[in-house]
Amino acid sequence: MKQNEKPRVPVPGNKQEQKIQEPKIKIVNFETPYEDVFKILEEERIVSLDLNLTAEERESIRNLKIESDTSHLNYFGNVDSNDLSSNLDLYLKSIGENSEETIERVSRLIKRIAEGLARHFNTKFVWIDSKSMLPNDYFITPRWHTDAKFYNPLTAYKLVMAIKGPQTRFGSTAESEKFVQLSIEENKEKHGSEEDMRIRKELDLIVNEVQMPSKENPTLYLVSSDDAYIHSEPHIDEERIFIAIVAGTEEEINEWSNRTEQKKLRKKSKEEEGSKS
Repeated sequence: MKQNEKPRVPVPGNKQEQKIQEPKIKIVNFETPYEDVFKILEEERIVSLDLNLTAEERESIRNLKIESDTSHLNYFGNVDSNDLSSNLDLYLKSIGENSEETIERVSRLIKRIAEGLARHFNTKFVWIDSKSMLPNDYFITPRWHTDAKFYNPLTAYKLVMAIKGPQTRFGSTAESEKFVQLSIEENKEKHGSEEDMRIRKELDLIVNEVQMPSKENPTLYLVSSDDAYIHSEPHIDEERIFIAIVAGTEEEINEWSNRTEQKKLRKKSKEEEGSKS
């Protein structure tokens, strides 16, 4: 591949009309050449990535204390920027009383993952979303859904991983049309409302959970597509710190940043109008 040439993003074929079978998710080394990873994504839409965590990284994850469920990192930018390191440090300091050593090691781990994903897409730019969570009952009934458009072009891939705590759940359905219709209805409801829970229970009846091959690996999967992979937050029965990363060109990441900001402004405006009524 030529320098600065963006690798071809695979567009999977439409499998919605095929009989759903229990998928076998493949595991590849995180350092696997992008051509081999994309070949799997073209065929399967999803792949499990083995980070080969070091003993030091595992120890830091075990030692990491999560004492806040309000901490949130939302980073748009270059993986080589000092802003990424400083933002990660501030974020990790906000989630609990952790040693400088633990914070530094976990920060390096997240940066390693972001840099590795960026290399797969021959770019330096990423969006990183991370949240800390305390045990709760919000997702005892799964919130099965697919991710909408991030930026142009439509097809994109997202990496998700729980650094600590339960991993994201993935699923498949043989009733695609019903899934789409219920998802549209669910998106209109306030999360956790009575109607939202009713729809989520209906969705759960038509989605079969896919058995993941590892409880610690990050997963890279198709989003922003008519054939995007179905997934849900897990039942969060222990402390959890979650990261999601999307790689793209500088223009694509800036586009997603602008769309995210506009969405926040619309939400704020809607809340203000509601408080006046």
